[in-house]
Amino acid sequence: MSKAKLAINNNYPSVTDLRNKAKKKIPKFAFEYLDGGCNEDVNLIKNTSE
Repeated sequence: MSKAKLAINNNYPSVTDLRNKAKKKIPKFAFEYLDGGCNEDVNLIKNTSE
């Protein structure tokens, strides 16, 4: 099995940069829905924990 090469986009060197760009580009209600998680924020906590 071969390893996939990870391409880095220099426009968005971090997840925070990508999040900030998305916040500027999509409607506020959509960003808040996607950024806020759902239910008891279980997925949000899992996705942002280290």
